[in-house]
Amino acid sequence: MSLLGVDHCQVVVRELEMAKRTWGRLGFTPTPRGRHLNRGSGNYCLMLREGYIELIGIVDPALPTSSLDAPLAHGPGLVGLAFGAPSGAEAARHLAAAGLAPTGPTRLERVLERDGVDVRLAFDIVDMPAGTIPGIRTFVCCHLSQKEVREPAWLDHPNGAI
Repeated sequence: MSLLGVDHCQVVVRELEMAKRTWGRLGFTPTPRGRHLNRGSGNYCLMLREGYIELIGIVDPALPTSSLDAPLAHGPGLVGLAFGAPSGAEAARHLAAAGLAPTGPTRLERVLERDGVDVRLAFDIVDMPAGTIPGIRTFVCCHLSQKEVREPAWLDHPNGAI
């Protein structure tokens, strides 16, 4: 088993709705908003043919915020790099064999707010040790709801991004 390449990058933002509008003015088509279950974080994704950019921010500060407070203290920007793999368990074994001491897999879910209907998406996360890439959270993301994550309309960006 090997990693499938870069799945997505995470860009932390202070104001999620403002970031959605700003990236929209830059010619990107954001997905509907997602909310991470049992966490105070939410996101908009900018889907590309291969991979995507995740705009992630705090939507409910009363809940755990997925360690976003520390990066936000330094300002918005790139905070995470996710690699893809077909299986979280296989990715963890592969990374352990490479001497990287991963943590997980951990099952996470988020709700995609689509036209008044919440669609639940699941994924497994395998974290690499802090410092694998200095200053960037590095992890493997295994999508368990691939069909619901990749709507064709979300790939059509007025700026031509592919």
